[in-house]
Amino acid sequence: MKFRRMKSPALACILTAVLLTGGCDLFTSANDRLARAEASLARGEYNTAMVELKNVLSDEPKNPRAHLLVARVSLQLGNFDAVFKSLDDAAASNADARAVKTLRAQALLRAGKLKELQSLLESGEPQPEGAQTLRLQMLGARGQCVAAIPLAREAIAADAGNHAARMVVAQCYGRLGDNARAMHELEAAVAESPNSAEAWLGLGLTQQLLNRRADAEKSLAKASEHAAGQLAVPQQAVLYSGLADLQIARNDIDGLRVTHRKVLEVVPQAPFTELLGARLLLMEGKTDEALASLRRLVVAVPELGQAHVLLASAYLLQGSFEQAGQELSWLEQNAKQMLQENAARMSFDALVKAKRDTEEYWVLLGAVQSSLGQFDQARIALAKAEKLAPQSLRVAGGLAQLEMRAGNVERAQQIAADLVRRFPENPAVVALNADVLVAAGKHAEADALLQQVFAKAPTSAMAIARYRLRVAGKLPDADAPLRSWLESHPQDLAVRAMLAESLRTSGDTAGAVAQYQGLLTDAKESPVVLNNLAWLYHLQGDARALATAKRAWELAPKSPEIADTYGWLLVETGSVRQGLEMLASADAVGGVARPDIRFHYVQALAKAGERDRARTLLIELMAEKPAVPDEAEASRLLATLGNPETT
Repeated sequence: MKFRRMKSPALACILTAVLLTGGCDLFTSANDRLARAEASLARGEYNTAMVELKNVLSDEPKNPRAHLLVARVSLQLGNFDAVFKSLDDAAASNADARAVKTLRAQALLRAGKLKELQSLLESGEPQPEGAQTLRLQMLGARGQCVAAIPLAREAIAADAGNHAARMVVAQCYGRLGDNARAMHELEAAVAESPNSAEAWLGLGLTQQLLNRRADAEKSLAKASEHAAGQLAVPQQAVLYSGLADLQIARNDIDGLRVTHRKVLEVVPQAPFTELLGARLLLMEGKTDEALASLRRLVVAVPELGQAHVLLASAYLLQGSFEQAGQELSWLEQNAKQMLQENAARMSFDALVKAKRDTEEYWVLLGAVQSSLGQFDQARIALAKAEKLAPQSLRVAGGLAQLEMRAGNVERAQQIAADLVRRFPENPAVVALNADVLVAAGKHAEADALLQQVFAKAPTSAMAIARYRLRVAGKLPDADAPLRSWLESHPQDLAVRAMLAESLRTSGDTAGAVAQYQGLLTDAKESPVVLNNLAWLYHLQGDARALATAKRAWELAPKSPEIADTYGWLLVETGSVRQGLEMLASADAVGGVARPDIRFHYVQALAKAGERDRARTLLIELMAEKPAVPDEAEASRLLATLGNPETT
């Protein structure tokens, strides 16, 4: 008998498995498994990597490389307890000390254990890899931006692609409310590191915060492209939550399905995954399935506020008002920030009393769903109301406002334009159309419409609204509505204060002084009014400036803006040391992020003879863009301070 040589490796593997009660994987070495785990980690297949590592450790419980890899995978999964245990095991297995310290520092940073991180960074050699960046990130997480921004600039100067340093700067400006600068840093980060998922994520979330929805969705989509292997699971949850919110607002069910599939691949058992799945079921009209999923979820994670939001929405769809009311009460008591409108309870109580399947019923249901942030369900409810009352101004107005809130400005414009055609003289329609035009960036057209309303029914609220609109649109003579109102209502202090500030910022010093003096005559002392008046007196050379600034500071000694004014006027009147102390306290709040204050502080340091300190701080300030109100003056000052070697 002749035996043919078997050509099928698969068949050979089967026979070997039968003979040895094993399989082809039985003979895979630990090093091969570790290599496969690293490859899976790089691809973002965290669970697959963990299976490989557990197999290695079952055979070699003291394998240092395996323990380090378990720590890395656990870090990406957001399981900090597992990270620290694995690092302890790695150290006990004689793993590389620097590698252990680096991973421990990264885990402490992500876990928010900043005191422990500081102790670790100060514990001597070996220093963790990227120690400078870790220090920066720690300062940023603590909000110590005065120290963080200059250090970040040094890091960026050494490596323009250091997106982590840029992220710290952006984080600091975001904390200080300077979204323009934060956006500038994030845009630079993605330009210099176009494959950085973290940079795209930061940019997308900031754009979403600023209601730049289309840009935000593009940025988050880019983050998703590069997320695998870069973003930890908690970061991916933030990413896909933001992306899902944008898709839901556009009623993009297909896009939401794609997002849900990606989340299932990353964290199939996570509460967020089930939450997103339930949201998708609601959009698909599968209310019963969504309710079953959400009930399981709130039992497992009772503090998950978004699950209660969706439960309330689902119960409303069923008409189960008692259960919906219970969920609404839970939100009011435990997560009120998740309610989009303060009138949620009022609309709900009216809904319970409304007759079913009437215009009133569907409008109120839409209002409650909107207050829960469920724009798609609100849209469905209002569409049903529109079928019952196709000519209803209330319904059409509600739809326009809903689309505006959801970021669908073009659709809101279409609805508003139709309302204007049907109700050309209705003040509410005109005001709504103006709101839509503002959302579309058409400020001049919006102001023209509001002027029509104001001419027929003038109010202080309308005067202020027009002023703010004109400022936002950079329209000429922005404060004209305020002056017009005050001509007939001179005792309106709120409008007068707004006019005074407008005149001050526009450079009309004399006009602003007159308005602020009027405020001091007619109202109790205000530190803001006194502070602004003191500065205006200073500009006019009025001897009352210093005393007025001191009184403002006495009323609000912790305000950096007021300390800046008082400190600078002390310097200008010869009390340099006293003023320097005041300016140092003001500068400590914001540093380079508060350029007006920093520049006064630098000038005071120069006058006090502290040239080296002044030079250092001025160079830090001029590295920021925009840096100071007068860059030419800053350059002249820097030239007078000279170089360190020559002073």
